[in-house]
Amino acid sequence: MHILLVDDTELFLDLERSYLERDSFTFSTARSGDEALDVIARLRDDGGRQAAQAEMDAIMAGIAEEFPEQYTRRDGTQRTYPLVPLQQAGVREVSRVLYTLLGAVGFMLLIACANVANLFLARGTARTRELALRGALGASRGRIVGQLLIESGALALVGGALGIGLAYLGVDIFTRYDTGAVPRLQELAVDPRILLFALVVSVGTGVLCGVFPALQAVRRDVNDGLREGTANATSGRERRRVRSGLVVSEIALTLVLLTGAGLLSRSFMEMIRVDPGFQTEELVTVPLNLEGENSSGGGSYTQEGRIQFVQALRERLEGLPGVQGVVAGWSLPFVRVGGSRCCWGEDVVAEGSTAENPDLPMSWIHPVTDRYFAVLDAPLAHGREFTPADPNTDPNVTIINTVLARQLFGRTDVVGEQVRIGDNGTFTVVGVAQGVHQFGLDQEVVPGAYVPYAAFGAWIDMLHVAVRSDTGLGTLAPAVREAIWAIDADLPIEEIVTMRQRVDRSLAAPRFLSLLFGFFAGVALLLACGGIYASMLYTVSQRRREMGIRLALGADGGRVIRLVLGQGLMLTFIGLGLGLAGAYGLTRFLESIVWGITTTDPATFVGVTLVLASVAVTACLIPAWRAARADPLETLRAE
Repeated sequence: MHILLVDDTELFLDLERSYLERDSFTFSTARSGDEALDVIARLRDDGGRQAAQAEMDAIMAGIAEEFPEQYTRRDGTQRTYPLVPLQQAGVREVSRVLYTLLGAVGFMLLIACANVANLFLARGTARTRELALRGALGASRGRIVGQLLIESGALALVGGALGIGLAYLGVDIFTRYDTGAVPRLQELAVDPRILLFALVVSVGTGVLCGVFPALQAVRRDVNDGLREGTANATSGRERRRVRSGLVVSEIALTLVLLTGAGLLSRSFMEMIRVDPGFQTEELVTVPLNLEGENSSGGGSYTQEGRIQFVQALRERLEGLPGVQGVVAGWSLPFVRVGGSRCCWGEDVVAEGSTAENPDLPMSWIHPVTDRYFAVLDAPLAHGREFTPADPNTDPNVTIINTVLARQLFGRTDVVGEQVRIGDNGTFTVVGVAQGVHQFGLDQEVVPGAYVPYAAFGAWIDMLHVAVRSDTGLGTLAPAVREAIWAIDADLPIEEIVTMRQRVDRSLAAPRFLSLLFGFFAGVALLLACGGIYASMLYTVSQRRREMGIRLALGADGGRVIRLVLGQGLMLTFIGLGLGLAGAYGLTRFLESIVWGITTTDPATFVGVTLVLASVAVTACLIPAWRAARADPLETLRAE
């Protein structure tokens, strides 16, 4: 049984009537403001999604035929309303983010496993003589394998237990730092099934990493093992290839994670540098809901009542100390951010055009009071502001932004031109706004038209008030509440926040993702650096006799450094090459969550490559420098 979601007020009313007559669906509604109605339909047990969609399309065809202006697009095609599973609708905007985070965690797991495998290989190689000696003293192969597996399993179990403790700490930090980027984050908890999975992975990794040295130990001849341990020769080619492959894998995976983190960080930096199109400082916002019943007055908020309320509120607020201006409208910038849109979309066309362009996107209509742009400090490119007399003019007047002006006329100086806004008649353009990022800094300025609130905005209960004041929020907020309650003592006030707080809220999700990926990339970089360093340090220790002979025969320290460094750089460059190829392909999954740059941003790719290369060179250089400074006589004497 599926639960399906459709958004449209008029469509719901028609569907409710049609489907209740057919007894096909039962509907419930959830109010989220008068501008939209979320319609939730539950399929009958004997129904199916495809059959319901077919019936929906048939109903829409009838509705479009009856109301062609509302349900037919400009290109003549019928508007459709797909049925979407409720769960899918709930995570639609963040599903790509969640999968990306899952991929990042998977990469970190692979890097950690590669590190563990490398350390176990080195540990197994270093114990060659010990294991051979045990075999010579009569220990069976099964006993040796069991010993190694028990040791590796115990280490993995202890590590897994520590990891579970860190998991509880991490979940606590996550829930405290809830930015809204992930839905239902407050419900996040360490699930027993997840604990079991983590424990199995950690123990399984330890056991699997211990199997390879154990198998090598039982396959090796005892005499060869004793001879190899005595000579302290370098490990076999097979083990060297495996360790080299693990180091290369670590570098490649780390580069992919670093690239993802770099792209998100660059995207965030580009975002915060965007000019919102108005002055956000010293601007306070107040959302209100002028519902039908006015409890303090005993009457109701009619359209005229809402106009009078806004006028009275503006007069009271403008009389407060430090207040420079007050405006109101259906919505304000950054009230709805991301993919959400509010509140009134219409097709806007130039008056007198003989052919409508079906490719032009819908424009968003914003009913606002006079002096809206002056109070927001949003510059006008041409023309003038609304005045108190504009709601009563004939024809109606509008202010459009430069994006819409270019779409309609190919230029921005269009004061005096006339446009048609849906079926609301003809409007004269009296001003052209530069453009406001209404829906967030990561959203482009969309085509928009502004109309007088008193003429077109008072028919719904939604209202947002903006107050420009140099008074601090702590002093201004109580005064604003008193001014509102002096008009309607029972009017609920949800919040009073600054516009800067709204902007910061809009940046919370990208900031959260960039910090999270940065943390993952930092941990991966440390793991990779530790893996490279440990691998090179062990390689140098295995070649200690060779290095001593070279130095005793007259080789200088620089030659030894180049020898060791060359081997490490070869692995580093191979890993960087594979990592760049992987990052180029996998970072395309970030296209929906990066803004202002491409997922193949050259600066990011070059920067993270240089960072990882520098870290890898440093990790190789330290063992090489130690080998070059070793005393050849002491080295040979120890051997």
